[in-house]
Amino acid sequence: MAYGLECYDSAGNPVLKVTDRITRFAGQFDTGTASGSLSVPVFSNGTPWFTVRDIDPFSQSTVPPSVSISGSTISWTFPATSYPNRSVRVQYGVF
Repeated sequence: MAYGLECYDSAGNPVLKVTDRITRFAGQFDTGTASGSLSVPVFSNGTPWFTVRDIDPFSQSTVPPSVSISGSTISWTFPATSYPNRSVRVQYGVF
């Protein structure tokens, strides 16, 4: 379903039209230090998006996961290295 905003002046002329899709925040989670996945049913209601944020930005000698979306599942995996894994916060939603 499309959402938007249209504003008109007193003569009925459009002065603002914003008819693009609006982003919807659906949730967040911390990955922990093991690979995993999460089923997010709301992904089927639009185009999914995610952001990844460090929980502890001073953990320089650790490795963050790689995060991806496939269908309605968001997954995270850690590379095989000798460095310890770092938990990150993933926020997600649809637009």
